[in-house]
Amino acid sequence: MPLVAPTNRDGFGTMESQIRRLREFCEACETPDLGAVVDSARLRLVALVDNMRRLAANGHSAFQQHLSEGHDVICLRDVAYLEDNRSSLIGE
Repeated sequence: MPLVAPTNRDGFGTMESQIRRLREFCEACETPDLGAVVDSARLRLVALVDNMRRLAANGHSAFQQHLSEGHDVICLRDVAYLEDNRSSLIGE
């Protein structure tokens, strides 16, 4: 599900298309709580960044490369985007 900041180089779609896809996803999964899905995506991104940084700090070269390429920063921008746009994404 494309819940990423517009500045994310791997992202696509407008806010409107993200809202539509989020609703379609929730309907298909019979999950009425859009807020819970957005919150879960945010938490998963935070956990991903924490894990990436931990593994890099422990000497894992692939994760060191991820950090040098700025993958953690991209994910944290997505986290900020979800926090800043939560109300719009879930239709509040």
